[in-house]
Amino acid sequence: MRNLRELKLLAAIIFCTSYIFSFSQLGAFAYESVFSPGNSFEEGTMIGPINVSSLTKEEAIKKIENEILDWEAKTQLYIKNKENDKVINTSLFSFSVIESVSNAQDRSVSPLLVAISDEHYTAVLKDIADDSLRENLDVDKLQSDLEKVAENLQTGEFTFQLLNYGKNKEKNEIVSESIVATTAYHDEISKFINRINTIKVPPRSQVSLLEMIGDDELPGYSPEALSIIASGLYKAVLATNFEIIERHYSRNLPTYAELGYEARILPENNDFVFYNPNTTEYTFQLELFKDRLYTSITGVPFIFGYQVIIDTIQAFEPRTVLQYKSTVSIGEVVVKEAGTKGFLIPIFRLTLDESFDIIEKIKIAEDFYPPIHRVEIHSLASKPGNTRENKASNPGNGNDLTLVPEGNERTDGNNSVAEDNVGVEKNHKDDELWGTPGAPMKGE
Repeated sequence: MRNLRELKLLAAIIFCTSYIFSFSQLGAFAYESVFSPGNSFEEGTMIGPINVSSLTKEEAIKKIENEILDWEAKTQLYIKNKENDKVINTSLFSFSVIESVSNAQDRSVSPLLVAISDEHYTAVLKDIADDSLRENLDVDKLQSDLEKVAENLQTGEFTFQLLNYGKNKEKNEIVSESIVATTAYHDEISKFINRINTIKVPPRSQVSLLEMIGDDELPGYSPEALSIIASGLYKAVLATNFEIIERHYSRNLPTYAELGYEARILPENNDFVFYNPNTTEYTFQLELFKDRLYTSITGVPFIFGYQVIIDTIQAFEPRTVLQYKSTVSIGEVVVKEAGTKGFLIPIFRLTLDESFDIIEKIKIAEDFYPPIHRVEIHSLASKPGNTRENKASNPGNGNDLTLVPEGNERTDGNNSVAEDNVGVEKNHKDDELWGTPGAPMKGE
């Protein structure tokens, strides 16, 4: 019995001694396998995009950590839902550096292990997409694509469009449309539509009407016909988030155009250019209905609504130009030009949320069409200086009468008034409109 107890005690001592010895040796081996300065990776060893050849595991860990800090500083990640986007903070990616180094194989490419914070990822999706949209998203695929950018330490700006991760793609629909009168240029516009009736605008690209037509085809269209087409495009584009790069308007409003919606084209001089800032393609469709040009824009619906408004239009009364001729009888007045009012038109674009509340109001343009003078021809015998006739021609009107010396000429845009003698009735309330003589007018 005594010998048996001694044997059991000896066995216990041997077991404990072996356990303590093995633990210390295996622990040291495990530490040295990761951090031993003498254990370097062989040539051709990569961890993710990082070359760790000839580096010890401790040096590889430091190098990878520095590369991650550099990546975080140089990279911007966005999740975008149509026009709305949210930032994914790069610091919320969790890199398993030690584990990646431990798993690395010599002379091969091993992955850099990384995962995004589930809590942050879920919060961003809730902020940018409603419940119905999130249910239709392949969230695992989106998360995997985000983590791939981190795994490869790709620097730069990356945008992930939610529309590309839908289980069922969102259907296109008409997002804007316009109607413009074709007037006397119906045949020319019909010729244009037979050649170009569909305009596809890729994501983040711009369209030039003159470039689209081409130099060889331009001589086949009048500036008026091209201006009608441009006006239709412009009116449709205004009710979207597209950007107007170049647009012109006439000195006098054409018969086919509405105030605020004219786009004038002059080959080699005045173009109409716009830009699609979205990440999806939109298609313009042009159609003729009797004497009307119909333009529609089809694509993915915008996250916000857009509305065009024209604030208070300012009207300016024309002045009256008096001309005197000996061939006109005393007391007779010949109206050479009836004259038209001038207008100042501010055009705004409203951005609306789902409740139709205004998020933003931006002035897109401010068009000015100057008044056209009224031109009256009177008898030469009734010009100012002839007291009796002057009183008969201008009985108590209270306006100043400015005389232009004989032989001089006055011009209002394309309306030249030069006869024997000219006088102008001044409307004092419009003095600020006329400004300095000879100054350039808006819209030219």
